[in-house]
Amino acid sequence: MLRAAGLDVETAGNGHRAVELACQGPYALILIDATMPRLSGGEASRVIRRLPGHSATPILAMTSGSHRLGEQWLDIEGMDGHIAKPLRAETLYPLLLKWLPQADGLHRTAGPGVSAQTVARLGGVVDLDVVAGCARARGRGRIYVNRVVRFAREGSPNADALASSLADADTPRAARLARGMKAAAGRIGAAEVRAASARLETALLTRAKATEVGAAAADLRASLSSLLAALAPILPGLGSPLPRRRRLSEPNR
Repeated sequence: MLRAAGLDVETAGNGHRAVELACQGPYALILIDATMPRLSGGEASRVIRRLPGHSATPILAMTSGSHRLGEQWLDIEGMDGHIAKPLRAETLYPLLLKWLPQADGLHRTAGPGVSAQTVARLGGVVDLDVVAGCARARGRGRIYVNRVVRFAREGSPNADALASSLADADTPRAARLARGMKAAAGRIGAAEVRAASARLETALLTRAKATEVGAAAADLRASLSSLLAALAPILPGLGSPLPRRRRLSEPNR
């Protein structure tokens, strides 16, 4: 998830190794497991905090659901906050937004022209799996963001066209639109919209009862509307979508 946000990541298998890495130079952010072997997260954090250049490094504890940490414990161990495991994009990425800008000289990108903060904002959107989306874009953040922008801008027109096709009982066109929405949602990691599109497409292709088609269409409208509403405040900062590539055909000879 961190690499999907365009960050350089180094890992340590135990507390001793974490301290060794911290001795080698500065870090923009340190995530440390509270129950690391050999040297616990708290012990390692106290040592790191005393190292040159790490007095203000953001250090966050990663804890299991059963491991309760109070503010006093965090202060004693020299940590700035904590995040519960298992890590999820919707909780991790907002923390990146909060702590990474405080690091001096931070310059990370998720690809040409795309900041880690941009990808992190998208990671806070429910039903948007940024990790999966970036993976489908082969780690190219600009391509992923472009897909999100295009999806957001074409979402409402496509939904209107789908509703019109259903009202006109134009089943083939409605099925094509549902298939297209399924593919677009899959490319950006919008699992709920993709699943709802797939259910509607299946209902149309199998000539399901009108009530089943109507229910599937309603589910798709609801999931799509929720996602578009969550993207709306972020969209202005994402820029304009890149023009679609045109396929070139070789002229007849």
